[in-house]
Amino acid sequence: MVDKANTSLDGFEKKATTAHEKVVRITDQTRTSVQRLVASLEKQAETFGKTGVEKLIVQRDQLSSGTPRSPRPSTPSRVRTRR
Repeated sequence: MVDKANTSLDGFEKKATTAHEKVVRITDQTRTSVQRLVASLEKQAETFGKTGVEKLIVQRDQLSSGTPRSPRPSTPSRVRTRR
């Protein structure tokens, strides 16, 4: 009887730990996502009320001082097909 109770309790603890880890991971992902969104909005707000040239200058400065970005995937060249 005690062994069965211990086995059940161990199973419950493992499930609870797994659920807790999932909640923590989702919370971290959400926090990171919100931080990226806020940073993006702050960058957009920097260009508000500026002329076209001033906006381009701000965007250039943001790109040059920002974190290194991964290269964008190149778009495949157009392939001609015979009709």
